[in-house]
Amino acid sequence: MNQNREPHDAVATRPYEAEYRWRHSPDVAWVDSGDRIVVLDLRSDSEQAGKPLALDESASVVWRQIDGAHTTNGIAELVAQEFGENPLGLRVDIDGFLTQLAAHGFIVRVVP
Repeated sequence: MNQNREPHDAVATRPYEAEYRWRHSPDVAWVDSGDRIVVLDLRSDSEQAGKPLALDESASVVWRQIDGAHTTNGIAELVAQEFGENPLGLRVDIDGFLTQLAAHGFIVRVVP
């Protein structure tokens, strides 16, 4: 097990996680077709290897904000603006989505 990664359950329960910054893993390739994004894990030893992950419109909006600069809260605010929603209402869903992406190795937390 990689000693540098935290278990995703621990990450999801920390109060300061809203300030985490995320970036795409260097082990993924992705294609943006405008209304959706398809992500592919390039690691040969991964359970996800060779299995495309298709992101719908709302998940694609989140994926585009994962750039190493935006925090979880910042992503929630940008997505809320895009869809005319309350960022607090989206925060839990976006946090869960980011946690799942990290657990599968599609994104990694930026360590300051």
